[in-house]
Amino acid sequence: MPRRVGIRRRGGVVALVTSAGIFLAGVLQQVLQSLIALAVAPAMRLPAEVVPAYLERAALASLSGVLPLCLGVFLCLWQLAPVAAELRLAHVLTRILLAAAVGAVAVVLVGLVIVLVSAALALGDRGSGQFALTAVAQDAISTIQRAGSTIIDALPLIVLGGVLQWVWLRDRERDYPVEGMIDL
Repeated sequence: MPRRVGIRRRGGVVALVTSAGIFLAGVLQQVLQSLIALAVAPAMRLPAEVVPAYLERAALASLSGVLPLCLGVFLCLWQLAPVAAELRLAHVLTRILLAAAVGAVAVVLVGLVIVLVSAALALGDRGSGQFALTAVAQDAISTIQRAGSTIIDALPLIVLGGVLQWVWLRDRERDYPVEGMIDL
């Protein structure tokens, strides 16, 4: 009799704590990068009205980049390929890289949805229909590039978070088996 795959897997709290730690570290990284860029801004003689717009854009980039990445990592570490104490380090790293790939796909999908929604909203403006397809294609390519940059920035955090989760789980016993969809 085949086993049922369900969403009621245990281990969600551990995956949530790991992905929340990755999220907080990623947001802190974004904030520090923005502060460094603003510290250099007086040397570039940027007008004062540019600073709030820059901070707003940085916050949006953080929410549209780091948040979907961490949601993808959470879902992967909880449902698809959870980290278990019995696994060897090579298996743990493989599962962590799979979680990073799932997070990357989530970042690209969220970014493309944002591009399509903003393109649909721009269709109502007069004079924007002429170059709308070119602008959407450029925005989509830019979104994919930003997603790649987000992954490159966050990959060390994801690997560190996953290995720390594995080390923490090795010190604690569980009364249930850790299995994901990849284990069935």
